[in-house]
Amino acid sequence: DASGTLALQLAADTDGSGRAPIEVGASVEGKRHGEWIAATVVSVKDWGADDSDDEDEVDSRIVTIKFNDTGTETALPVASMRMAGEAKSCTLVIFGPERSRKAAELQVMDVIEAQCPGTFEPDEELSTRALDAEEASRCREEAAASLLRRAAAAAHCVIERVGKQLCFWGSPEERELGREFALPLLAESPTAKDTDNIKEASKHLLNKDKCKPLCDETVSLVEKDTETLIFFDDGALLAGVEDETRLVICGRDEARRESAWAMLLHAMEAPPVKTQAGESWDDASWDAKTWDEARRE
Repeated sequence: DASGTLALQLAADTDGSGRAPIEVGASVEGKRHGEWIAATVVSVKDWGADDSDDEDEVDSRIVTIKFNDTGTETALPVASMRMAGEAKSCTLVIFGPERSRKAAELQVMDVIEAQCPGTFEPDEELSTRALDAEEASRCREEAAASLLRRAAAAAHCVIERVGKQLCFWGSPEERELGREFALPLLAESPTAKDTDNIKEASKHLLNKDKCKPLCDETVSLVEKDTETLIFFDDGALLAGVEDETRLVICGRDEARRESAWAMLLHAMEAPPVKTQAGESWDDASWDAKTWDEARRE
């Protein structure tokens, strides 16, 4: 999936045969008209008990239950009943690199939290920031989610929304950096009030006409190449400079931020030109200077 992991769902507790045990007299819940209704097990019939085909993994048991509210009995397949007071449980196993596994885990927790609010309890490995209703709603939009993924890559930490909380996972330094990078992105537009508090960031004033060549694709390329986060804020407007805008480059390493700035300057002077569909940006035309030369400046 998007997290770069493989997730497998394993069955809940079983009796050794791979099937959950069901006993006569047990309190269960059965489905009636699409709703779970409290009931009691009357009998269990395993139609496949004498089947010699060991490869058949279908649970063939039919359970007769008596609904507690009406006293009526009905026979149901195992898939249409569950133990009383609890949903069917399962174990989710996630394969992949550690950071990707943690991101996937938090994404799953977000889905669970949406269905069962209050389920999620962050552990000591996580830092969290509460989201107000507007921020939580915005974080569910793809544009904001994309910005947070870029902030996570630049801070080298995991940033995921779980319910009404934004969660950060990594070393203490990475989590703190992630919080700083993410804060301006939670607003409708980044503000100088938030970006001025970022320690690992460089700010540059640019003429609005000069920065027009900085399309999203070019900025994305620079971010990936230098492991930085790049965006514009309202710093120039607040300073009363109407014909300029302020570019913010966030990154863990000053040398990488300087490299990103050099690449952006070159992109503004000689924007790359793609000549063939599918051609990589590294192979694009850069006039007098190559992309590698700009990167090393």
